[in-house]
Order: sequence, then structure tokens, then C-alpha cells
Amino acid sequence: MKRNKKSRIRSRTDFLSNFFKRVGSCLRRCVERIRYKFVVVGTVDYVSQRFAYVIASDKKVGDVFIVARDMNFAINEDVVRVGVLGEKKYGHYRGKILNIIRHAKTTFVGNLKSNGKKGFLVNVSDRKFFWPISIDSSQVSSLNFDNDTSYRVKVKLTDYPENEYTFKGNIVENFGKVGEHETEMKSIINEYGLPERFCSKVADFVDKKPFDENVLRERRDFRSDFTVTIDPLTAKDFDDAISIKSLDNGHYEVGVHIADVSYFVEDGSPVDVEAYKRNTSVYLIDRVIPMLPEVLCNDLCSLLPNEDRLTMSIVFEMDMDGEVYNQWIGEGVIRSDKRLTYDEAQNIIDDSTHELHKNIDILFQISKALREKRFLHGAINFEFEDVNFGVNEDLSLNISKTDLLDSHHLVEEFMLLANKNIAMYAYKMCNENKKKYPCFLYRVHESPEKSKVVAFAILVKQFGFILDEDIDRLPFSVNKIIEQVKGKPEENVILTSAVRMMPKAIYSTEPKQHFGLAFEHYTHFTSPIRRYPDVLVHRMIKKMLNNVPIIDVNKLSEACTYAGEREQLATDAERESIRFKQVEFVKNNYLGQRLIGIITGVAEWGIFVELTDSKCEGLIRFSEYKYDTFILDRSRIKVVGRYTGNRYCIGDQIDVIVKKCNVENRTVDLSFVC
Repeated sequence: MKRNKKSRIRSRTDFLSNFFKRVGSCLRRCVERIRYKFVVVGTVDYVSQRFAYVIASDKKVGDVFIVARDMNFAINEDVVRVGVLGEKKYGHYRGKILNIIRHAKTTFVGNLKSNGKKGFLVNVSDRKFFWPISIDSSQVSSLNFDNDTSYRVKVKLTDYPENEYTFKGNIVENFGKVGEHETEMKSIINEYGLPERFCSKVADFVDKKPFDENVLRERRDFRSDFTVTIDPLTAKDFDDAISIKSLDNGHYEVGVHIADVSYFVEDGSPVDVEAYKRNTSVYLIDRVIPMLPEVLCNDLCSLLPNEDRLTMSIVFEMDMDGEVYNQWIGEGVIRSDKRLTYDEAQNIIDDSTHELHKNIDILFQISKALREKRFLHGAINFEFEDVNFGVNEDLSLNISKTDLLDSHHLVEEFMLLANKNIAMYAYKMCNENKKKYPCFLYRVHESPEKSKVVAFAILVKQFGFILDEDIDRLPFSVNKIIEQVKGKPEENVILTSAVRMMPKAIYSTEPKQHFGLAFEHYTHFTSPIRRYPDVLVHRMIKKMLNNVPIIDVNKLSEACTYAGEREQLATDAERESIRFKQVEFVKNNYLGQRLIGIITGVAEWGIFVELTDSKCEGLIRFSEYKYDTFILDRSRIKVVGRYTGNRYCIGDQIDVIVKKCNVENRTVDLSFVC
């Protein structure tokens, strides 16, 4: 009886509790409807400690402006509910975060320091997390903590603040002392959430078994055709090869053969799930974090010389003028005759007596014709000085420059041709049968915004160049300026500014143009070992060739968005690893010394200067300059001293003193030479 009575009481209590929760929820919604214009869900994007935007899922709302006091303790990239207030101001609604739906990130990397008797604090490295994380003293007792030393640690949040910004967490991993090479590299890997190893399921799935003769018989056989790979000296995986064969009609059969990764990486398999999650190989300054396990990327999928290898191939019937008469797309098998480096290929092009000269030179002549055609059609020649960053045996920074050779252009032009023609083939298939093939994965690059074109025109005018701002003539005008500025101090600044003028290329299911390349349609087909979108393209092309429908439209759209996010993350991680070694290099070699630099940017608070020898960017802070006040010009390309009249413009070469280097924060403070 007592047990039944307790059960009835508990049941009634639960009923009342749920009832009042529902009533409270209804009341909150009523208050929200009265107080707020509407409520939306979105993702937090912090700009500074003072304010942020919430990128609303409803595109009609746009980005909602939130001041710090209305953030409700949300962290960058959290998914939140926002109450939108009133009318738009300066193009944005203003709002208040009502509650946090999902925390995007729960672990952070930062520096562990003593907080006196109160315990310890971790100052987070993430530039969009502005508050220290409190750590209990018991958490660090096993570290043999030295109060004069800063340690880099990984922290998992355990408590979120309610009334004040006091985050609490537990130490998950200690990477070591701040500033040491391995400590900093591990912290970058963890800060960007990069996987250090493959799980056992993936390793077990990748079983090193050779494909049998039955598989080869089902494919077009190119093993008797002259075939080469041309890659950098340090390359370990070779995912593209080029073949050439003379035809009786005086034309040439040129094949672009790409590693058939999709044969080994089956859709939905453990290795495929992991490859999608990684989405791209990440090239840090001292190591590579591959998309695929080593047995695939460096062996089975790699187009090694004198080995039978499976490919997805596109073969062109061409003449020496780069005109394409016919093409074939399908599964192939090749046996590469030679693995060439760019330098070796260039030597063969230059040496008419070399045994491989005839074939390599024909490929070069065709590629030269393709290149000329591209520029005639409006492609932009973004050709930067190739600066390579690496580490020496003693872990110091190694900086080397690589001259762009004809052999680089040879490979580039055939890869571009393959990507373009695969996209055109897919577009045609989608157009002819939209029900069976409703979409494809394209690489899209739209034309620049008018405001950015105007800003670039103002910049180049400072150097005596006139930009034609008409969008149809813009590429030709940009190319002309790039040609005229070659070898001048401002060359890199103008090239960089021209790139910044352009929108970012993205993956999309919409068949839009590639403005920079002057292609009507374009995709990524040629690098499936290091890019997951290329694997998806291979799978879709195989379906089209085999008359199999493509039905996962929403899934493909999500894959495009995710690929863009992973691509940006990989780029940021790579830059961060280089930045760490650059700052360390400047600190060890030039602290307190006078150096030459080029102004790369100006702002209300300072001047950004790239040091010419290390390519490391530093900042001259106006707040530390007592003798003048600087005003940012309306053009935003120069600052002018109010009292001295000194002018500092983007592209100017100036002398600076290296004042301070902070390896922890990857910053270099510079000062004017008095």
C-alpha cells in the first residue's frame, strides 16, 4: 500500500511539474511575441569582445547584430535562438540571444598559468573566445607546475557561466612548454580539431590486396601509351598522369589519368566515412595530415612508375593548337613510364637531344596553346612568386623560392582542361535528363562586387595604373597591370589585392561560371587523393556513364557546404603553422634589429608590414607612437600623420625596428625607424 501511495504521489508530482513547465514555456513564447518582432535560429559569429553577429538560418533575416551584454554567454559558432528587435539599422536587425540550442565547441587549447591562491587559469588561443577558463588546483598537481613557466594544454569545458563570464574546465591533455616546436604544432592540430591518426576500423578496412586481371579487363587499357607523372621533388602521392600517342590523321591522343580512389573507397565504408569527415589533406609546415590512409594515398591509389594502376581518365583528340576534336571519359588502367619532377621535365623540354624530348615537348606546345586561349577568353593571370616554407633538421624555419617553369604550366593546363570538360559533360547530362541527374558538384567563382573593383582601382591608381572597371573588360585590364608591375616592389601587394577583390571560389550544385578561369563550368576532378569533392565527382561521373540516377540532391548540397568549411579550416591551420615558425624565426634572428618591409595594409590602429626576408607580417601600433596622430584616408589604402604630414600607403617600402615577438600569440610588433 505504502509503495502504491508513493507511486501515486510521484505521478501527480511529475504531472504538475510537466504542467508548470508547459505553462512557463507558453508564457515565455507569449512574452517573446510581444517583445520581439520575431524569433529565429542561427549561428554565432563573434567579431570582437564587444559585439557579434548571429547568421540566421532564415536568409530573409540576414545577419543579426548582437552587443556583448545580450549574448547570454554564447560562444562562437554556437547554435542559438535569437529574439529580433525592431527595424533594421545599418542594414542589420538588432537582437538578443534567448537561449543556446547547441554548443559548437567544448574543448579549447590555451596557456595554463597560475592565478595565485585562486588556482589556475587557461588563456585560450582561439581569437574568438575572450574569457579565461578557471581550472581547479587539483587538476594540475600531476604536472609539476613551475610558476615561471607557461604550459600549453587542452581543456574541456565543464561549467558555463550564468551571471558572469566564469567558465570552468578540466585539463584533457598537456602538450608541453609554450614555445617548443612540438608543443606548438600539437596545439595547432588540436586547436583546429585535426585528426592525428586513423581509427582501427579504418585501418582494418583498408586491406592491401592487389586488384586482379578481371578488373583490368573491364577497363580501357592505356599501358602501352607513353605516360608520365610530373610533380614536386618532395611529392609522395601521385594522383595525376598524362599520356600521349600520335594518331594517323596528324592529331594526338592526350590522356589525363586520375587515380581511381572511388574504386578503393566504397561509398559508406569506414574509410569513406573518415575521408568525408577529414575532407581534405592538411599540409602543415612540418607534416601532412592525409585524407586517406597511407596504404591508399602513397601506394594503391598512387600512380607509381612501372605499376599497373586504376584510373578515371579523360582522353582528348587534339592538334598542336590545343583544339579538341573528340573526347572519351571512362575507367582506365595505366602503367606510368616515368616519375618526373618539375625540374627534370623542364630540362627535357630544353634539351632537344633527350630521349623523352619529343613527347614532352609536344605536350608542352599544346599546353602553351591552351594557356594562350584561356587568357584570350578572359582568364586572370594570378601568378605569385612561389615561396615555400619548411623546417630544417634543427627545426628552424627554411624559406625557399621556386621559379615557375614551363613544366608547371604544362601540368596545370591539362588539369584545367580535364576539370573544365568533365564539368561540361556533366552539365550536358544534367540538362538532357534532369529527373535522372538533377544536379552535379561544380567549383564556382563569381564575378567581383562593384565596390571591391572600385577599391582596387583606387589602389592601383596610387601606383600610376588605370583599371578598366567594366566587368567584361576587367580580366584583361587586371592582366595588363599584373604584367606591368612585374619585378617592382609593389608587385606582391597588387597581386594580393587583386585576389582579395575576387569572391572566394566555392563548391556548389548550381552550374555557374568560374570567373577567374573564364570557364562557363568547372569542377574538381584531378586530386581525389587529397580532396573529397573530387571523389564525389568521380562517383557521379561513373553513375552517368553507367546510366545510374543521382538522387541525393540535399546530401550533395550539404557536402558542398561542408567541403568549403573544411577547406577554409585546412588553409587556416596551414597558415597558423607557418606563422608560428615565422615569428619564432624573427624572434631568434632579428629582435631589436632594423629591417626592410612592405606595407600590406593600413587601419585606424596601425600599419601592417611584411618583412621582406621572412615574409612575416608585423604591426606598427599607433597607440605606442607618441609624436603623431594618424588618420585613415577615405580610400583606406593610406594613413596620414596629422602633425607631421607623413604618408604611409599600401605598397610603400619602409624601414622598421623589430620591437617585440610573441610566439604564443603569433604576433610581431614593429616600430618606425626614428
